[in-house]
Amino acid sequence: FIVWQADRQGLHNRIKQFLDICERQKIKVMLTPMDDCGFSGDHPYPGKQKAAIPELHNSQAAASPGRNVVMNKSMWHEVETYIRDIISTYKDDPRIIIWDLYNEPGNRMIFTPTGEIAFDENLETLSHELMEKAFRWAREETQLSRSPWAHGMRQVF
Repeated sequence: FIVWQADRQGLHNRIKQFLDICERQKIKVMLTPMDDCGFSGDHPYPGKQKAAIPELHNSQAAASPGRNVVMNKSMWHEVETYIRDIISTYKDDPRIIIWDLYNEPGNRMIFTPTGEIAFDENLETLSHELMEKAFRWAREETQLSRSPWAHGMRQVF
């Protein structure tokens, strides 16, 4: 999402380049435009990323659109534009065989060298609400099904 905000055409160019590489290797793709796995604890940002912390699982994983965006409903109109743009652009691309529209909505985990901590518990409820909206937006562009991740979520499904 943040790359799309900063450089929409650049993101599309990189997606197309990735799909071309996969096609040459006879690999089909599951595209995932949203994800709450911000395991670094940092909000996502464009540009050069921090180096990974050795021996720490997904130490610099960044969420998309970012937990800060999920928690701020006034930003959701931009998420809608992003989702509609990505889906409408690639919905008929035969190299994409499945969509994971929103991976692990509500995942609050932050991994540190000393253990795990959890992000704001309100993320779970807001992620569920945003996921429902994202599916409505995407279904207006193409057909979808879902398989929600629900570990630790409080009866939101």
